[in-house]
Amino acid sequence: QDASVDVAIRYSSRRYPALHAACALQERFGVYGAPALVAQARRAKPALVTVRWRDSALYDEGWRQWCEAAGLPAWRKPAAVHAYAEEHYALQAAIAGQGLVLASSVMVSDSVAAGTLVPLRPEVSVAGAAYTALCAPGRERHPPVKAFLAWLRQEFKG
Repeated sequence: QDASVDVAIRYSSRRYPALHAACALQERFGVYGAPALVAQARRAKPALVTVRWRDSALYDEGWRQWCEAAGLPAWRKPAAVHAYAEEHYALQAAIAGQGLVLASSVMVSDSVAAGTLVPLRPEVSVAGAAYTALCAPGRERHPPVKAFLAWLRQEFKG
């Protein structure tokens, strides 16, 4: 609604029918850990790393859904829980081997590519929301906005 804003990127499951949705990056949540910890987790119940978002129920629900999909309901009562206020800190704790973390495919992509985190059960994931680029209808034709959205589409493919 602010004319000085060309594009907004929102993280949500909602639709915005009054805005032009240019592109979206969908994420999935999976369980990741340091390679040595993931190997051990197949034999024993591991410690878990959690994030205390403002709405912690969302994160807890994600763990519940993942455990259910993986057939591991006992994991809802882990050996230990390490909680962090920021997702970045939780990922660093998982890399350090403190436990397994439920994390966004978007957030872990660099760590997985570097081999510092590996998925526990790559075939099991739960849906997350999407990062969507939005602008006022017609604004997508403005040359700088058009160029930015084209670049963003290319990045989202990568």
